[in-house]
Amino acid sequence: EYSSVQIGELLRVTCDNLYELNPEEKYQDNLGGGRVNAYKALTNTTTPSLRVTKYWYELEEGDTDILDGNKLYLYVTLKNYLHTAQNVMVTVTCNDTCFSMAQNTFLVESLEENDSQTLKITLEAIKNVPFNYTMEVKLAFDDENNYHQFEYFSISLNPPYYDFTLGNIQS
Repeated sequence: EYSSVQIGELLRVTCDNLYELNPEEKYQDNLGGGRVNAYKALTNTTTPSLRVTKYWYELEEGDTDILDGNKLYLYVTLKNYLHTAQNVMVTVTCNDTCFSMAQNTFLVESLEENDSQTLKITLEAIKNVPFNYTMEVKLAFDDENNYHQFEYFSISLNPPYYDFTLGNIQS
């Protein structure tokens, strides 16, 4: 039995790919999941569904702002809502002029239904990051069984406030 979230994920991951029909660059990543294929959704017994459920970043000890040369550790938690994921390659792209990435591909060897895994992505600032800066991140998921999905999220960096914890007080 599937939950309502799993049914939605099953419909999403079994959609017919519209990007093959619309190869123009202006349409890439702008057409959603595709055209719903109800037959494929009802007969599918193998496709996983990896989704980002949580993300956050940490700076190196003592850093409060992201300046040239500072490292930023981006943590991304992936959850598999459907069938077991095997050897899924996760490719991280960040079309950003403020950061470089030493490693942008990660292998998720196995992730069972409803299990989660957190990736740690290291970014290095190649110039000072302005206050209230927004970084766009794309994760692409691919495996050898024709599973191809992607997801975007945004992270606000160098906010004009400071989070702190002092005893039982936290902001």
